[in-house]
Amino acid sequence: MKAIEESEKLEAAENFKQHVINAQKERELYNDCVKRAKETCILSSDKRTNHYTFDFSQNVSIPHFSRQMGPIYFMSLRKVQIFGVRIDGLPKQLNFLIDESETMGIDGTQTHGPNAVISMLDMVLDTHGRGESTCSIHADNCPGIIL
Repeated sequence: MKAIEESEKLEAAENFKQHVINAQKERELYNDCVKRAKETCILSSDKRTNHYTFDFSQNVSIPHFSRQMGPIYFMSLRKVQIFGVRIDGLPKQLNFLIDESETMGIDGTQTHGPNAVISMLDMVLDTHGRGESTCSIHADNCPGIIL
């Protein structure tokens, strides 16, 4: 087994330090967007801004009991995926329950793909948007999704 060189250790430490700095900057930007949305939610629509955060949550089986001790044998429960959108200016949380048979792709694929995500975000903006002049959108913990 080859030992790690000192230069590789220093490079890894520098990369980690830069990652932490970038994460702190992103967190500050996120907090500023949320604060601005809360402050301007009472203004007229031409001065209002809003902030939306979205993410896919875990898959759950329904019916789902929070105190369920173990799997239910000999039953095939329905599986749903949860897609949540947080509207910080209101504040309001919307959840989409996507049944295992209701997906964008063939054979249940592309549930987390850009077409599905954009369709759900479009629905939220159309039905729950309040005529704000600007908005900011954060995808929470979805580095692999490209919109």
